[in-house]
Amino acid sequence: MATIKVEDLYEIEPKLKINEEVRPKTCVVCGDNTKSYHYETPSCYGCKTFFRRAVVGNKIYVCANNGKCVITKDTRCICRSCRLKKCYEVGMNPHAVGVMTLMKKKRMLQNSGIKQEITDIIEEKPSTSCIIMPMLKTNYDDYRQCVNEILYIEGKHEYLRHSNFCPYDEELSLLGSLYKKTSFADADKYHLVHVWPRIDIFSMAKMSGYRLAEVGLKSWFFVDLLLSIDYLKTLDVFQKLPIKDQFYLSLDVTITIAHISRNYYSFLMGSEIVIHPDGTYPFIHRENLMGIETILRAGKVKSVRQLNPDRIHFCLMKAIAAFTSTSLNISQESHMMIEKGKIKYAKILLHYLQEKHGVKEGASKFADSLSLISEFVTLTKKYSNVYHSFRHCLDKTRSEQKLPCELRDCNSKFCEKC
Repeated sequence: MATIKVEDLYEIEPKLKINEEVRPKTCVVCGDNTKSYHYETPSCYGCKTFFRRAVVGNKIYVCANNGKCVITKDTRCICRSCRLKKCYEVGMNPHAVGVMTLMKKKRMLQNSGIKQEITDIIEEKPSTSCIIMPMLKTNYDDYRQCVNEILYIEGKHEYLRHSNFCPYDEELSLLGSLYKKTSFADADKYHLVHVWPRIDIFSMAKMSGYRLAEVGLKSWFFVDLLLSIDYLKTLDVFQKLPIKDQFYLSLDVTITIAHISRNYYSFLMGSEIVIHPDGTYPFIHRENLMGIETILRAGKVKSVRQLNPDRIHFCLMKAIAAFTSTSLNISQESHMMIEKGKIKYAKILLHYLQEKHGVKEGASKFADSLSLISEFVTLTKKYSNVYHSFRHCLDKTRSEQKLPCELRDCNSKFCEKC
């Protein structure tokens, strides 16, 4: 009886005649004997089949040994995660793995004139790794693309904070900022500031935002809010929302995003409190702080330091926060899109942390990350919004920018004609 092997249903690599002198002798994945190239790499039949199944099945594994397993022909079945990682490291090309159409499979089976007999050569020994989630669509491609996109966006955000980009407009509204071209698109027009202007803090406190911009200093609260809105505008899910729902999502999450950004970069600067690139910090001109001002100056820098996120970790947390909204003014359809975006970034963060730290520690760091995001939301709702509204009531003479006023007022209403 003829046998149809499962590899015949998937194999699309051309079967080339190779001179015996140039044939490989060793599988670069596990070290076993081989005479063949599979998916552009010298590899044995077992590693070829393992890699194909992982790619076709969109599998992702997590190592129980922090990704440190040594792969040999004797240990290759112990950890699928490290084996798959080794496949990629030695150059196996996932794009070379093809899947035949269902009709072509049926024709092959019908033409054989016999019932299907599948020879499964995959080893079924227990593995120390486990599957935590299916990879997004095409193995690592979408995962990496998503991470690369948010890293690129964050690079623009950080660059503008450290550049001579000094926007200030007391009349700019939230809706107006949504219609404006994002500042990230013009980031290359600005240059990094290596030495910031030095001005007496008490003189600085008396300057208007326009005057600060003239001397090369930023109104940091305004700048961080504007950059946070521009950050939102670069995200695909946000761009797909109707303008009304963009307005209400921005209203709900912009200040939180600003807090996350300034606290993370303060942590990178080695500070114990929130500090800006020019060395200033919140309420720098005030000697006797109120309790709420002390809380806002300290921010969550210590909590960030305790979590100790790297750049990818931080960027994914920030993306999750961007879609952490409880606004009742957003349409149900948009809420579903927002939640889907949040889940996407959360899955990637969990996968990333478990790949980096192992299953148990990675899951713990993931839970700590979500908890810290909740702390930033509380910092916004309980302290920032309350404080600025309180100060505004005490001091009616001070100049107020329209954008911060709208963002801290949860009752702000969308009006396209405004």
